[in-house]
Amino acid sequence: MPVAPPSAPDSQGPLRRDVRLLGALLGHVIREQEGQALFDAEERVRQTSRAGDFEAVKAIVAALPVDEQGRLVRAFSLYFQLANLAEQHHRIRRRRQYAVERRVASESLDAAFRELEVAGVTDSQLRDAARRVSLELVLTAHPTEATRRTVLTAQLQISELLHRLDDPQLSEPGKRDIEDALAEQITTLWQTDETRTKRPRVVDEIRHGLWFFEQSLFDVAPALVGDYRRRIPGAPLPLRFGSWIGGDQDGNPNAGPATLRAAADRARELVLRRYADEVRELARTMGVSRALVDVNEALLTSIAADEQRLAGLGGAADINASADDEPYRRKLWLMYQRLIQTAEGEKGAYGHVHEFVADLEVIDASLRAHRGERIANGRLAALRRRVELFGFHVAKLDVRVHARDLTAQVDRVRETLNVVADLQRQHGPAACDTLILSGTTGPEPVITAVGRAPEAGLTMSGVPQIESIDDHQPPG
Repeated sequence: MPVAPPSAPDSQGPLRRDVRLLGALLGHVIREQEGQALFDAEERVRQTSRAGDFEAVKAIVAALPVDEQGRLVRAFSLYFQLANLAEQHHRIRRRRQYAVERRVASESLDAAFRELEVAGVTDSQLRDAARRVSLELVLTAHPTEATRRTVLTAQLQISELLHRLDDPQLSEPGKRDIEDALAEQITTLWQTDETRTKRPRVVDEIRHGLWFFEQSLFDVAPALVGDYRRRIPGAPLPLRFGSWIGGDQDGNPNAGPATLRAAADRARELVLRRYADEVRELARTMGVSRALVDVNEALLTSIAADEQRLAGLGGAADINASADDEPYRRKLWLMYQRLIQTAEGEKGAYGHVHEFVADLEVIDASLRAHRGERIANGRLAALRRRVELFGFHVAKLDVRVHARDLTAQVDRVRETLNVVADLQRQHGPAACDTLILSGTTGPEPVITAVGRAPEAGLTMSGVPQIESIDDHQPPG
């Protein structure tokens, strides 16, 4: 497939349509919310700016009362937000069009593997290189960038509505409904104060960071890994996720052992809820019957073990008893209950993510052994990739402390290492394996940090990787 050439001029038509529509709806909202005067001022500034007379723009703005200047700034700020959303949606639209036209989009996996093919890289060389690929995407802590979830949710809704506008079979009444829904979201954005009245707390940063996993990364990352492995079957996982949010004790004075634990607990709660929802949906749809297809004995043994684990939990072991002749459904319902117990810390919980992985593998192996490979390669495979990527911890938490705190904040550092030890026991060393020491001027702080590890119950195999940076270097 040829690499897509630059977009033809008429390819920008849908983008212009979206920007005009969003701009017109914003104008209606401004008139409704603030009156004709502000709308007229906004139009004068816009038209004068397009003419390039910026001195006249300054004069128009200066003549307005201060509070109206603020509203004018908000109007243009919201307009540019909407225009950016339209442009982002257009890029997605163009990529979809490339796929329909069987063209390769630039900066895509298709384009990268095509370049490797043209360069003469063999399949054997690809497999060898894949064993050394290790990409970690790290969310850093920026309190001022913790956009309110209300704003983020409204922006997502607008993007989805723009996508619906692209439906070639959309009726006029349907179009009007979408435009009304867009106006609703724009009104919500206008009435929502983007700046918080109080400085964001660390917990706000944590929620902000997890929002991107919840709304995007839980879906996009497993799909990307699946696409990657279609080209390199059996390749190791090429990417992981990390986070400084909640653990950057040098960058944020409000971060500490409690916020580190809060970040881990919130991430665990989020991902367990996601897995529970997926497993429940699989249970509802996977009605493979033993009357038609046999199953592995290991699956039946696993079901019996789960029933014993969940016995006495108010009938938990009798969930969907009608599914006795549908063992996959039965197993998945039991797994769902165990995930709920795990989230609540109750009897029958998964002790470690490896146990959940083992359950998924039992189902996968039985399906493949009895003509169910297509079922195994569908949503079950997507769930297995998701668990491989995110475990029960979502992202590896890095901890950063200043070297002076090793002696000035001994109790705080000791408690931090205790939390690290707890996280490693709960999720494995990979969940929290890096301690970053800033402000180092020699090896002594590193030696001190390693010496404190046994106090927290960290064995040498569980001691976090320690990285040191001096005061004259940016963290990294």
